Order: sequence, then C-alpha cells, then structure tokens
Amino acid sequence: MKKQDRRVDRTRKALIDALIELGMEQGFESVKIKDLTELANIGNSTFYRHFKNKNDLLGSHLSEIQAEITREMHPEMTHYDLSLLVFTVIGKHRDACLLAMSLPEDHPVMEPILKSATRIVNDRYKARDETIIPFVVSANHLVNSFVKMFHWWLTEGQAYSVEQMATMANELILKVTETAALDEREVSLRPDPDPPQ
Repeated sequence: MKKQDRRVDRTRKALIDALIELGMEQGFESVKIKDLTELANIGNSTFYRHFKNKNDLLGSHLSEIQAEITREMHPEMTHYDLSLLVFTVIGKHRDACLLAMSLPEDHPVMEPILKSATRIVNDRYKARDETIIPFVVSANHLVNSFVKMFHWWLTEGQAYSVEQMATMANELILKVTETAALDEREVSLRPDPDPPQ
C-alpha cells in the first residue's frame, strides 16, 4: 500500500472513531464538524477533502461494513452460515452499528443501507406461488427483523454468542418467513466481481 493510501486510511479511521465517540456521547445530530475534527486532530479542510458532511462520513463507513459482509457471501451458504457471517461483522463494528441504528429508517445515512439490504433479499428470494403475502412485505419484514435483532443484541451487551444469535435468527426470522412467504431463487447472492470476459 502506498504511503499516501496509508495516510488516507489513518485519516478516515481517526474521523470515524471521533464521530462514533461523540455520537455515542451526545447523539449523532448534535455532533459538530469542528468538534469532530478537533477530537480526531485533523484540520477542517482535510475533513472536507474526503467527506461532504458527517452523514457522508458515517454512510461511507457503513457501506464498508456492508461490503465486508457481501464479499464473504456465496450461494452455497446455509441460512445459519449467512446469519453467522452477518452477526460476526456487526459485532466487530458494534459502536458504529449502534450509532447508525439510533437514527430513523428514513435518515440519509440509513436509507441507502436498508435499500441495499433489501436488494440482497430481492436477489435471494421470490414470493411463494401460494402465498397471500406480497413480496415487498416479506422483504421489509426480513430486513427490519434482522435490524431489530442486531439492535437488541448490541444494546444488551452481546450476552449471546454470534453462534447463538445466528441460530435464533435462523429459527425465528428466516425459517418462519420462508415457510410463510418465500422461496429461494436459483441465483448467486451477489454478482461476480470479476465476471469472465
């Protein structure tokens, strides 16, 4: 990695760490850029060279977390394996995820993340032929049920292991919703990043 890239990575990490610390202390909306850059020991001009505002900073970090999950997904994964992956990554980024989950669903930071999660559900499932439940309702239920379970787990101090949470999510959310409304599609969970030419 080039020296410049390492410096950019250090700057981003210092800024996101400061945003999480201040956001957890005083609430995301109360954080001022001046306080954020002061805590990160980074100039305002450096902040604005990388990010438009604090929404952009947190949104960028959440997109990286989501990318960390999607990079590890593959079509052969069982529901348990998929749940285990997601809980492992969410647990690793506990404070950033808690800060994000304190925001309303329609917040400019959360809206694209939830839409992306819904796209993953759309890629994996289709409505059962015999169901009376519209697919959009099932997809919304899956995404929001997982978000609520993540939030509960993180705020309860992660008293249950990632393995236990993956099992519970599989039994309470995935199996029940599939039985009632969804069939798996015969497609990859994510597009191949390097498709053959």
